[in-house]
Amino acid sequence: TAAVAKVRPPLHTFEPRAQRNFKLNGVHLTVALYGNKYGDWSSRQFSLPPDLSKEYCNRAGTVLAEQGARNVHALVMPREFNARIVDQVWFGRDGVQAGDHMLYRNLAFPGEGLLLAPGEAAWLTPSNCGTGILTLEGRCVVVHFGRWSLFDRCLVEHGYRDPNREHESVLYAALEYLGAKSKEDAARVVAALFWGAHPGDFPHPIVDSPHAGINLNLRNHLRSDLGIDPSIQDGSHFGLDLLRVARLQLNKRGVPHKNIDGTFSYLPKTDVWRDGAAGMPRNAVLVIHHD
Repeated sequence: TAAVAKVRPPLHTFEPRAQRNFKLNGVHLTVALYGNKYGDWSSRQFSLPPDLSKEYCNRAGTVLAEQGARNVHALVMPREFNARIVDQVWFGRDGVQAGDHMLYRNLAFPGEGLLLAPGEAAWLTPSNCGTGILTLEGRCVVVHFGRWSLFDRCLVEHGYRDPNREHESVLYAALEYLGAKSKEDAARVVAALFWGAHPGDFPHPIVDSPHAGINLNLRNHLRSDLGIDPSIQDGSHFGLDLLRVARLQLNKRGVPHKNIDGTFSYLPKTDVWRDGAAGMPRNAVLVIHHD
């Protein structure tokens, strides 16, 4: 019997490192992670001169076209974590052309989360920080969460809240933005957490480091606020589990453990960027809220 050759479709130009298509509390979502196989995905490249930004813009546009994304909002990260949810009215001023797509953003109003309506997509460029999606009654908020997104650094370091920061945690801001004003409301929130650093990849030195003092303060804050007691490794450092912190903060505000999906909680060990330092290469996360 003669074998019949089948023509295979070409591979995607830029394949996601990981992807999940699912429904969360009735909200249909696609979440895709793009790592270092095809270079740096940091959105700071949008601001380079056209001859330097062209390759990145075309790469982002190819990804958006392959995923069928429409009405894409690129979250502009603040220089200092601010736990702010950016309202839709703030997008659109500083749009960037990426292939056939326009990425809507606003450089003057950076933040760490946004409301995502049906038919819209979010483009985030974290490194070892996590991505959270919270839903309530059809509403959907997408957030970036790093260490100082989840904690008010001023509170940890000095013992009082930062007067310029409205919310202690970006997750508390997201719950408020969803309309979860009580623990009864929060009990109906369903969340998914994606691709944060493994604790072993996020060490916090407590000796022989200029950050030893604030790291010890953070360890004390973890113990008093969330009941987490990170163990000291080799007498020199502890690892910070951002995903565990996020889950416990949501629990603290009334979101049941069973309502928090952690299927893809940690970054893959290969083909992703894991150095969260400023100016370093980053991953990209695309979140699509389907109609």
